[in-house]
Amino acid sequence: MKTTVLFMKKIKVENTEFFIETGNALAPEFPLKVNNPEQLKLLDVYSGSDVRLMLVPSFFKIDYGNLYWLFWIDPKTSDKINEKITHNTFTDNDFLNSVKTFYQITECSNCKRKFDTLIIPPGDPYPGNPKLLAKKIGLSKFQKCPACNFGLRQMVVKIIGEHKKSDSVMSDNVVAT
Repeated sequence: MKTTVLFMKKIKVENTEFFIETGNALAPEFPLKVNNPEQLKLLDVYSGSDVRLMLVPSFFKIDYGNLYWLFWIDPKTSDKINEKITHNTFTDNDFLNSVKTFYQITECSNCKRKFDTLIIPPGDPYPGNPKLLAKKIGLSKFQKCPACNFGLRQMVVKIIGEHKKSDSVMSDNVVAT
């Protein structure tokens, strides 16, 4: 059984609380069990500086959380974010150009090709700040199918590449610390 250890720190930004990956062993917090470990599959296909793993505590299950990917619409604004989080020098301004996303394999309904993508999830992923989702949607540029230029029928903010089937096995256990 494979175990992935994530170093995370609890922060409050834009009136929402969550844990964010710091990549820094000096900033561990308490572990949460993960409701949706399939989100870690993104680690198999992408490791860009414009995303950070985040864990949002569940309202329905104590000691559980939901994984998301915080995507920076303008990747230049994500520079030095790990350092700012570790030293508590971040502000809401550091997160203005970010949006909470899910990793998913998206199929174009026109050409049937599949792509690894980041999408803004349905529902409101910003508990505690109900107007923030509309603001983030307004800042986002939604992607079309790179093969046929057809709309993807979802709020796709990043196309990582064409999906390739792999034999990689996702982590069985996820521990967020």
